[in-house]
Amino acid sequence: MFNQSLVEDVSVRDIELFMEVVKTQSISEAAREQYISQPCLSIRMKQVEDHFGITLFKRTNKGIVLTDEGLSLYAAVHHAYHQFRVSMFNIQNKIQGKGPYDLAIGGLHLKAIGDSLRIIQNQYQQRYPSKSFNMEYFHYMFLPTMLYCEEIDVALTLSFQLTKEHDLSYRPLYPVEFQLLLPAKWGITALSREACAFISNQPLFVEMHKGGSLMQEICNISGVNAKDITHAPSFLEMLDMIAKGKGYTLWEPCLPKVFLERKCINKVPLDARKEYPPIYVSVAWKKSRGDDPKIQNLVDSLCKMDLQNASGLEQDGENNYW
Repeated sequence: MFNQSLVEDVSVRDIELFMEVVKTQSISEAAREQYISQPCLSIRMKQVEDHFGITLFKRTNKGIVLTDEGLSLYAAVHHAYHQFRVSMFNIQNKIQGKGPYDLAIGGLHLKAIGDSLRIIQNQYQQRYPSKSFNMEYFHYMFLPTMLYCEEIDVALTLSFQLTKEHDLSYRPLYPVEFQLLLPAKWGITALSREACAFISNQPLFVEMHKGGSLMQEICNISGVNAKDITHAPSFLEMLDMIAKGKGYTLWEPCLPKVFLERKCINKVPLDARKEYPPIYVSVAWKKSRGDDPKIQNLVDSLCKMDLQNASGLEQDGENNYW
């Protein structure tokens, strides 16, 4: 396991190159995308490996794939790198004197929300081709702040995040189906009585602190007596711990490509015969802006859209946000 305290000694450019290699699974393709020679990129990745004392990639017939240590590094730096890029983009716009967007939307990094954001963007740009539009994914902790500071006009997130935000208004759009995500090494593919008993003795990982009690309630209804709740710093780090067999979580059945290809996490449906508290993708906005025609029109339009089915994509599969 690498020492995370060493991350501060690695340049942002090194992390950018590393993320591109993970995305493309190819040194040559990553080099082309980042406008750097292949030998130079290979040297930079070797320097990162030497710095941490780990091996990041291994070569296969299908290209290069992350090692377990490389996956842990990817999970640890992904969120910080993404937020850094968003911050630099906003700073650049301010320096260049670019005014605010005509419409800015923030979203939680769920596949269901990502699909909805793309639909909204396409329809908005078709209807208003001369207006500027921006959408960004944010960590759940930042979305309310972005609304309060009016950095974004509306946010798409999960309903349980908003119940205690008294200065925000929100409306539910559609329900999200969650499944149990379990380590593949446990060998559990269905919720038998024996499986529920085993899972009940393992930690339940939760990224969103506000959703812990709700996740626990859903697990209990399913037959898993979730007693030990452990909060994870980010979604990818949570998946990394699950892949290593350290616990489980309740989330949408869409995994990032780096985990999907490794087949290290099993997706187990809940008992469909039981009734669970609903979790909705919801649109939220600052309550003091409720009379803004732009907000009103957008919220009304969203509530009329069939966002759950309009994308034509099944919830199961790969989460392309990562």
